Order: sequence, then structure tokens, then C-alpha cells
Amino acid sequence: RDLHSFPTRRSSDLRARLPELPLADGEAGAVSCVQVLMHLANPLAALRELARVGSPGSPVGVTVWGRPEQCAVGGFGEALAPILGPPPWRAGAARARPAAPPPLSDTGRLTKLATLAGLAVDIERDVHCDFDYPDERALLASLHAAELGSRAVALAGRARVRRAVLDGMARYRVADGGYRLENTFRLLVARA
Repeated sequence: RDLHSFPTRRSSDLRARLPELPLADGEAGAVSCVQVLMHLANPLAALRELARVGSPGSPVGVTVWGRPEQCAVGGFGEALAPILGPPPWRAGAARARPAAPPPLSDTGRLTKLATLAGLAVDIERDVHCDFDYPDERALLASLHAAELGSRAVALAGRARVRRAVLDGMARYRVADGGYRLENTFRLLVARA
């Protein structure tokens, strides 16, 4: 849920939490928000903040996961469900919360929210992105570096997480012993 922004002032990377960025109105020459919005309770507020900090006409790039069936990386959550509980994208979870808003991966959903936030949308489309891991070690290292992996290890220990992940991700193992996770991102490019 952290956001990297590269403001127009001379400084190094700025880390902040959405939806409250420590930048003045129009201060950022470009804004990117990569794989954050789907983790926030109010993505519209976050998009409004991105629009606020972007200088007039500056590019704003946003990505979120595509539809669950198009994101093999969701297999990590499925594999860790016995430890962390079911992931929200599991089929039954959507039916349990009928009042939930449509997913950000739905066609047009990001455009609608970005427009409501005051952004001028240029592009909304799906982008294919494979995650390739040469071996088990690389697969597990990527998980351990993520918040999901850290939480699972804190609850159950590395050995149990390792077993759960390797069992759950076996379907993505390729002939050379590595792993290939085929994913789709939803990309939005807009202007502040």
C-alpha cells in the first residue's frame, strides 16, 4: 500500500501512504500507482489524491490485477489459504458480499473511477505479463519479499509456508524445473 512518487522537486524517491500524499497540489510531474488500488478500501479517494498531486496535464499511470482467472500469481493466495484464510477473489467470497463494488479489473471500472477523480483517461486495457522463476528458491524468495509471504511466515513459520506454496504452485512448474505464472494486469493511463 506504499506508493513511490517521483516529484518535480530535487529529492530522492518519496514513500507515502495513499490516500494522503505529502506533496503540494500539482507538484508531481508524473505519477504512478502500481498494484496498490485493489488493496485500498477507497480507491476513488486514492485516485483523487493522484489527480491532486499531478501537475496539470501530467501523466498518471495505474495498474491493478486483471480478472482472477487470468492471474496465476493469485495461486500464492490460494496456496496460503489454510494459513491466512481464503483470498477475497475466491468464487464464494464474491457471493458472500453482494453489496461489494465491482472489481477494479472489470472493463471500464478504472476509467469510471479515474473520471470521477478528475483524471482525463487516455487508455484502459489489459497487459499480459509472465512471472518466470528459475527454481523453487526464486519462487519462494519473491513470496517472502511480499507482505503476503511475511504474514504467512509470521503465523506458521518458513517450513509450513514452503510446503504449502510448493504444493499449491506445482501446477505452474515447467519442464526445466522453474515456474511460469501467466498474469494479466489492467493498465490505465490518464492525465491530471
